[in-house]
Amino acid sequence: MAFSDYVRECEEKGRKIIKMQSGDPDFPTHPNVINAAHEAMLNGETKYCDSRGAPILRDAVRVKLEKTNKICGLSNDNILITHGAVHAVGMAIRALVNPGDEAIILEPYWRAYEMNILLAGGMPVIHRMSRENNFQMVAEDVIAKITNRTKVIIINTPNNPSGVVYARNELRKLAEAAAEKSVYVISDEVYEAITFHSASHYSISSDPKVFDWVVSIFSFSKTYAMTGWRIGYLVGNSAVVNEILKLSQFSVTSLSPFSQRGAITALTDVDVSSYVEFMRRQYQKRREMIRRAVDGTFLESAVLSPQGTFYALIDISQWHTSSLSLAKEILDKTGVAFTPGIAFGDSMDGYLRMCFAAPEEYIGAAVSALQYLKEI
Repeated sequence: MAFSDYVRECEEKGRKIIKMQSGDPDFPTHPNVINAAHEAMLNGETKYCDSRGAPILRDAVRVKLEKTNKICGLSNDNILITHGAVHAVGMAIRALVNPGDEAIILEPYWRAYEMNILLAGGMPVIHRMSRENNFQMVAEDVIAKITNRTKVIIINTPNNPSGVVYARNELRKLAEAAAEKSVYVISDEVYEAITFHSASHYSISSDPKVFDWVVSIFSFSKTYAMTGWRIGYLVGNSAVVNEILKLSQFSVTSLSPFSQRGAITALTDVDVSSYVEFMRRQYQKRREMIRRAVDGTFLESAVLSPQGTFYALIDISQWHTSSLSLAKEILDKTGVAFTPGIAFGDSMDGYLRMCFAAPEEYIGAAVSALQYLKEI
């Protein structure tokens, strides 16, 4: 937030800033989605609706979960439509975590996990991943942190900001051990559709043996370039979903029906499906563009190539300065904004994050801006 304020201050002074710090796709929402919402508004779908989400949307979500995520045997009572994944994460944590409960977070992580645990009166337990292991999750190491006070483990794969896609076998081991110990897993899967080459996303809820102990969270924001629509969904056992529903009813009441019409089109329209794949290929192309630009340079070992998402981590530890200070310095000298790594956990202060959901000319400018590091 401090860095975002600094970027705004620079813009207010008349500087043009190339923003590589935001996690917002640069692609527009598909016109078929927009037209569906517009038509719904014209048809009078502007009133309160089902607080669980429109039944027709939950039907479409159920079909998607069965087809894409292999989460089968669902009823609509297992699904809750939420005000984006942010809302889903917050409500799931507050429904499950009581004062004094421990919640394990895998670092690097999105700070909202930690804040919601604290707001629920819980105690965050940070499990730090290793750069030497490319920030890949090792189930045994996480399981070793479970105590008799552990209530929740929070995972995010594909991961923001590392871009790592957690290995299927490790995810299975973690989910099975957690279920055996009556510990819930909140699985943030908002980048599920953005993976590269041989990497593939695995939803742990697809294993019937652990389903009752998992809350999986999804979003339309990244997959469909619908960040401003504020619509996501979660899936879990009906008893847990009913508790989350209570919190949702007292926070957002319900979502707008016309936004949900757009979401239905996003899930069911063949043109939108092709568009999703087009965007994924473009992100992959940009990833390769970054790789080619840094290979053979002093940045080759510093820039990590992601398996998924549209983020690349830059290791700045050799410069022995804070990520916030360095991000400000690069911004001052080059006009390019990178996210300070400290935003993703205390041990991530030796990194910057670059978002490549941006035009290719911006990516070129961002790589050029990193050349400034040679002068430090």
